[in-house]
Amino acid sequence: MKYVVTYQNNFVSSFLFLRNFTTLLDKGIEVKELLDSQVFNYEFDLDEWPSTHFNDEEYLRPYNENLFDLRKHYKTVFPEDDFQTLEELSEKNIKHESNKVFKIKYSLNILP
Repeated sequence: MKYVVTYQNNFVSSFLFLRNFTTLLDKGIEVKELLDSQVFNYEFDLDEWPSTHFNDEEYLRPYNENLFDLRKHYKTVFPEDDFQTLEELSEKNIKHESNKVFKIKYSLNILP
């Protein structure tokens, strides 16, 4: 496990643990490094998802679809009007009260 975290630190390695993660926990094996690594945390930047927004809060949302379909599911994950893109707000001539625009970082937890 230490080798995977050190040398194969990406979400593709998560498939090694899909069936045996609960066994590792049952046996009392320390998995903190694994959970803190990029094995189960996939950071992404998609062209279809907004990269800036005036809202700087952190949100957790469920996503249970296929990882490869994530590109077209922004409105499914964030359906509220508060998460409209800046382009959508300007098209509707809606002004937001904040003058600041923040960079958005998206990450997906791939934990089985």
